[in-house]
Amino acid sequence: MNPETEEAHERSYIDGAFDLVHCGHFNAIRQAALISDVLVVGVNSQAGITAVKGPPVLNSGERAAII
Repeated sequence: MNPETEEAHERSYIDGAFDLVHCGHFNAIRQAALISDVLVVGVNSQAGITAVKGPPVLNSGERAAII
């Protein structure tokens, strides 16, 4: 990146299962968006969620579409 021609952006990342999304999820995303110019939101995989919490109610596509 050439500092004379491009503006630097601070990026943040947040991820989660986002299964049965509730206001707490949206509040966490909102707060993360406030601390940087660009926010990247990740949705955890089915396998990752199942390993930690058990199988999610919504599939990956549904959770990604909500977020």
